[in-house]
Amino acid sequence: MNFNELSDAELIIMKIIWDAGRPVQAPEVTKAAAERYGREWARTTVSTYLKILVQKGYLEMTRTGGKTYIYTPLVEEGVYQKQVMNKFSNFWGKGFLKNFVTSLHDEALTDEDIQELKDFLNGVDDSE
Repeated sequence: MNFNELSDAELIIMKIIWDAGRPVQAPEVTKAAAERYGREWARTTVSTYLKILVQKGYLEMTRTGGKTYIYTPLVEEGVYQKQVMNKFSNFWGKGFLKNFVTSLHDEALTDEDIQELKDFLNGVDDSE
């Protein structure tokens, strides 16, 4: 499945909703955007972004009463991440994976991160 591109603001909103792990209301998104990302968006701005994400197929909007809506993700975070990584890999070609892993190393991978990568790569070898 190919997804529509997300702007930086839309991605922040999706990350907030994915991290919540449950349907959320617009005021929760507004508060989290300010607290976690320093984005002081107006209520109407957040509502506009949420509607765009519904139109793009990322969210489902459900009325819970009156003018209150909840927003539920239709695309899983891991599925989106995989799509983005595949797009980068296809665009940048052969050297992408090495550069990607090198950039992770520059970010000081934990021992747990390194073990997870090793386990994954060993699993790739086993599946061939």
